[in-house]
Amino acid sequence: MNPWVLIDKSGEIIEVPKDTPDAIEVALLELAALKKGFMSDEQLQASVSKGFANPNHMEELLKRTDIPKNRLLRVRANLSSALLNNQIHKENLQAIISKLKSAKTIEEFDQVLAELHHPNYLIYLGRVADGSLIYTNAKKGNDYMLGLTKVKIDPVSEADALYLGQDGIIHIDEVKNTTNALRQKLLKTPEQLERIREWRDLALGNREIGVIIETESGWTDLFAARRGETAALRTLIDEEVPLTIASHRFSVSQMEDLWKAVEIKSEELKKQGNSHNWNDFFSQMQTIKDAETFLGFSII
Repeated sequence: MNPWVLIDKSGEIIEVPKDTPDAIEVALLELAALKKGFMSDEQLQASVSKGFANPNHMEELLKRTDIPKNRLLRVRANLSSALLNNQIHKENLQAIISKLKSAKTIEEFDQVLAELHHPNYLIYLGRVADGSLIYTNAKKGNDYMLGLTKVKIDPVSEADALYLGQDGIIHIDEVKNTTNALRQKLLKTPEQLERIREWRDLALGNREIGVIIETESGWTDLFAARRGETAALRTLIDEEVPLTIASHRFSVSQMEDLWKAVEIKSEELKKQGNSHNWNDFFSQMQTIKDAETFLGFSII
């Protein structure tokens, strides 16, 4: 659930119903950060004045007038959390701030925001080992210290999140804001999922991988495929990469069950003489809950 909040003139955070005028939607983690008292612009700028390569990028980001206020509120909450937690590597946090400052479209901005929100959410859930850094822009060929373990991400070219979990396992997460963003990534770099699977298999049992999609809006793009393209969901299944969409986590076997359920439902409609195109079909599955009703079984 994503609460809706208002910030009144005194700065107080008020939870309100969804249809309240000027209400802003924020995630539970962000609401928690806001209630703690998120940093003022001056405090955010002061926090990056030392140890950050381009502290002026924070000021430029906060002064953007072309970004909707709900996004900037989320940015302030997430940057406050990141700076207070001090578990995102400083160089990576600098890169995130710089990318948010320079993002040319809302889609690009939201993708970078997802890459910032994900490590904050991991920390909020207590999934990161105490004292462990999270690397949000890990690169092939570099050594990274996670606890007492030195690790490379090779053969993966880059990783959106590399961290040591409370479970003692090293994780790589591929983070995307939307399912369509994942699809575009796989079209551009089709070997990405194969490489992270190979990385996991180099130390099977001590490493875990996953794809994280921040929102379930447009989630049925998982099934989309043009001629010659493999659907993202099929690729995830074939490469044995678990998937999380918003708060819904799919194991590989659950994704296979979902894939089969869609095939069965499609065949069932054909036998009933109900002709359909895929757009009409997937319009019945706008949310994962809708899909459970439409397909007639519990997905997860």
